[in-house]
Amino acid sequence: MKLKIINPAVGISQEQIKAWQQYLSEFLLPDTILEFENIPSGFPALENKTQDIINGAEVLKIVERAQEESVQGIFINCFNDPAVLAAREFSDIPVLGPYEPSVLFASMLADRLAVISTDQYGLLSEGRKVYEHKTADRIYKIMNVNLSVLQLSNHKLLLNRLIECCRELEQEQVGAAVLGCTGMCSMIEPLKAALHENGIHIQVIEPLKAGVTSLEYMVRMGYSNRIYGAKIGAFPD
Repeated sequence: MKLKIINPAVGISQEQIKAWQQYLSEFLLPDTILEFENIPSGFPALENKTQDIINGAEVLKIVERAQEESVQGIFINCFNDPAVLAAREFSDIPVLGPYEPSVLFASMLADRLAVISTDQYGLLSEGRKVYEHKTADRIYKIMNVNLSVLQLSNHKLLLNRLIECCRELEQEQVGAAVLGCTGMCSMIEPLKAALHENGIHIQVIEPLKAGVTSLEYMVRMGYSNRIYGAKIGAFPD
């Protein structure tokens, strides 16, 4: 099986892609191949609707080309799920992003859920998504680490703020928290270790892993999530 991972932000380095590949390979079956592709132009981060739409247009072009390629699943690598719904209107290949799989998985672990987002823009985005994706009745609280997407490379500061968020959430009896950016994936193991050391029992879901493994399972089970009925027509040049 080959899965295409579309990075919907520009400037993603080969070093980062290699790190994601190595990270995900631990959780996928041996015959699953990951093929990464970056969009050619757009914003370096997606933190609002404008960026989602502009970069999402480039994502859709890649999804359209992928219909003729030997890939069995497509994953759009951003917690905003940019262009996921639009892609499902024409793609015969299953398309997922990180948001829905991780939130739905978290809902199987706990009654009270939270999302730990990036900064104030992340809070606005998450506030909209709970209504767009009908998850308002699942997510009890949305917090942030007060760091933009491009500041998440400050791992020490990010880890400390994630710990404090989890500490506060546990005090409010939140049982599971979803990290609100796939750029936080490198922090999941240090975070789990720190939470254990501090006696904090909240379960944390990393959305890149949750999303890609969900896509793999969907493909292996022979399911499709195409939305039928939309008349798209030929893509313009």
